[in-house]
Amino acid sequence: AIFLAKALVALNVKTHLVTARPAWSLPSPQDIAVSSSKDLIEIMPPAVGSMSLGFAMAIGEFDVLIDTLGDEMGMGRARTIINNDGYEIGQSSLQQWKELHGCNEYISTVTRSQQYVLGKGLLFARDAVIRYQEEVESRSTTVTSSSPKGVIPSVPPPRNFGATMQSLLDKNVIYPAGSNEVGSQGDKSTFVRGWSLSDLTELKTWPRASEGAGRFGFPVIDLNAPRIRPVKETKKVIAPAVEKIVAEDANKDDAYEEESPTSELTSSESMMATTVNATSTRQIKVTKSSSKKVSSNPYVTTISSASELNQNIVEARRNCILFLTASYCQKCKRLTPQFQRMARKLSDSDPSANSSSANDVLFAHVDISAGPKGKQLGKLLNVEKVPSVIIFQNGNQVELDGEESSIVVERGNLNRLDEVVDALDKGASHLKLKDLLSIHEAVQQ
Repeated sequence: AIFLAKALVALNVKTHLVTARPAWSLPSPQDIAVSSSKDLIEIMPPAVGSMSLGFAMAIGEFDVLIDTLGDEMGMGRARTIINNDGYEIGQSSLQQWKELHGCNEYISTVTRSQQYVLGKGLLFARDAVIRYQEEVESRSTTVTSSSPKGVIPSVPPPRNFGATMQSLLDKNVIYPAGSNEVGSQGDKSTFVRGWSLSDLTELKTWPRASEGAGRFGFPVIDLNAPRIRPVKETKKVIAPAVEKIVAEDANKDDAYEEESPTSELTSSESMMATTVNATSTRQIKVTKSSSKKVSSNPYVTTISSASELNQNIVEARRNCILFLTASYCQKCKRLTPQFQRMARKLSDSDPSANSSSANDVLFAHVDISAGPKGKQLGKLLNVEKVPSVIIFQNGNQVELDGEESSIVVERGNLNRLDEVVDALDKGASHLKLKDLLSIHEAVQQ
């Protein structure tokens, strides 16, 4: 793994070296970078940061995952994860990894010798490993009388192999072949890589989410994750005159037009939208041109992945009010403009102006139904109902009755976010979310 990291950094590729080995046994980033920039290499454990995010979540987007310890895909096939009760709890496959992290390729460098040890164990694999290595090394790349067991076929080099090899040689990135179970490389024309006790130890000690599950940190889709329940809203009967006054009050002094939650475009296809009113039905063709939602609201930050949550809130030690919604929740759509108005109201100035008078509270939004990344965020934050909010103080999720949880929001307690902002700005200790938002009282009303 260290050799691969050195080679990739030498080719100016941003590289993350993930290892379960103790820090004192690892080289420094500067030792790996050699003559390249040490900013290209980052060494991290399987669980990252105060939230113990899996390394894949913490990194976010990556192109290729090279596994030097095992084969998490089962030789490239989808791998189903079974829990102790025999139920499927998740699945690892390249398609799932691509959806979550943009990963285009998974490569396992596990050797046949390593596979023998993993399959048979240390006590019973020795003879099989030696027989295999002796058999392969007795072969040759050409037909001779001394190679009765067959010829090793030559492999044509990939494109630009010469230029790549020269770049690595110029920076002295050379793999130390050393020796295997049948002796040192010496003058052998054919040499077989052996297995490593330290690699086997690392694989066996790699943390796992649960018994029978894959190694912790690798992308896994939760098959049993229940759909988040939208909170039912009790309809109230309001007299027409009162309803008009309420509507006028809600729109009063709205110089900034909030982003409509129903206007998100999430596909490159075209769709037919049907609009129905009391007198007619008409079809409107809407062309969707982008797969990413472009937010026009400068007061609310969109968090779309666990890595963004970790970087922008947790590791940045931010005070934050995180609003959680789902696309299928009608109540979420009705309360989203209200949350955006509160964010604008509680911001002392336009955030784009970089004014020092603005408060330090970040208003953020997560759509937990937005594909695999959204569902992953919902599970990470332990969200059970929407719409709800989570408060972070100095990057730490505020506890409710001793447990980290999201709080269901109504119109009444959403309007009291100014008390939360005031408490966060003052650095109140032991911030109690239930006390500030008066959740139970508001829900009962």
